[in-house]
Amino acid sequence: MPRKNLRVALVSMKHILGDVDFNLKHHRMWFERCLKHKPDFIGFPEFSLTGWVEKKEQALGLNSAPVKEIESWAKKRRVCVATCLVEKRGGRLYNACVIAGPKGRIGVMRKINLVSSEARHYEAGREFPVFDVAGCKMGVNTCADATRYEMMRVLSFRGAEVIFAPHANSLKPYGNSRAGWVKWRMETWPFFARHSRVAIAGCSCAGLFGKPREGEEETKYCGGAMVMDWEGKPVKRAGGKTKRETLIVADIDLADLREARKNHDPEFRPDIVYNRPTGWVLGSCGK
Repeated sequence: MPRKNLRVALVSMKHILGDVDFNLKHHRMWFERCLKHKPDFIGFPEFSLTGWVEKKEQALGLNSAPVKEIESWAKKRRVCVATCLVEKRGGRLYNACVIAGPKGRIGVMRKINLVSSEARHYEAGREFPVFDVAGCKMGVNTCADATRYEMMRVLSFRGAEVIFAPHANSLKPYGNSRAGWVKWRMETWPFFARHSRVAIAGCSCAGLFGKPREGEEETKYCGGAMVMDWEGKPVKRAGGKTKRETLIVADIDLADLREARKNHDPEFRPDIVYNRPTGWVLGSCGK
């Protein structure tokens, strides 16, 4: 039987720049908290494992011990998990999101639309993979990728039903808070979701720990998280005039989403119009 719902747990987590040991332990703490809600998918924000590092010695390979450890958690607890890091691969650096599940690594998405400060150090991704995640088709739009309509549209055409959108934002014009992040995403995501026929699950790095800690240094990140259905309506969101860590859990109605993709708009036919197995034939327009 096809899965009817996808329960997602999104962590707006604070990380320490370059301190992989601390970040891994912090992932574990939040991972255990998420498990109490029996999620199908757990998502961490952009750069959550390494921080926004720029040196190769600070980046991680996909077969490094920290990545392998997170993958082992997914196997042991039989849940899908997405973490984000600066990946070193073939002498190059990538802003990457790794997804693991009960059977091991599911796949990797490398950010395509790099902001200027990233482009000086990282290589842009070139692929648009869609992953089998907990009984649904999932694509990944990392931060700037999720600000571009064509990114969600392309992944939707390739079969994605849910878009995971990890961010690392500091939004001073919006108040640099979780509420500001939600407000910013509400400006475009409802349109993106409706016209791409996808649900969206996104979260941003937090600037403060969940509870005050002595000697804590505040980072620039605003925090925030939101799950949105295919009609552009928020299912759950983390707001408030704070940038502290938080966790949200929400169920995405896959049955309703699939009905919408199949029958709501007869002109929405990516399998026929855009994903032709034989490709495009020059000179065949109108025939």
